[in-house]
Amino acid sequence: MKPQQLKQLIREEIKNITKSLTEGKYDADLDKIEAAVKNASSFMNVGAELKKAGIKYDFSTSMIPMYTVKVSGNTIAIVNKKYVAGAEREVNNIAIGLLEGVNESVDMNTLSDELKQLIKKYPGKKITYSFITNKDYPKGYVFLINGKVLKEA
Repeated sequence: MKPQQLKQLIREEIKNITKSLTEGKYDADLDKIEAAVKNASSFMNVGAELKKAGIKYDFSTSMIPMYTVKVSGNTIAIVNKKYVAGAEREVNNIAIGLLEGVNESVDMNTLSDELKQLIKKYPGKKITYSFITNKDYPKGYVFLINGKVLKEA
């Protein structure tokens, strides 16, 4: 698959996520989470604000620092926006969005290792990743450098 086709697939995936959100299915959940994030003085203070709002969450630093909130049978991720592309909501430097497409087929340890290698290989570049469900991408994800798809990690 050519990089342009991959970009189109990613755009379509983001549109699908956005479409489900704009239909109101997750808006109330996102509104509540966004309000808590707005009250946080920093990314590391988000957990305290989620707790004050009565929102149960998990926090992980295994790959990147990330809060996850399970709502309506889905998982909402809260991360520094430098690590993601196409978040549904942004509050200052924090991105909030539906964590979709992550399943058992994605080896998060491998993704983490590859991400660390790319950060070393391309210092100063904005490196993000996007999960993708496509048979042409058996790893289940793709990396972007300054918004451009990287063919091979």
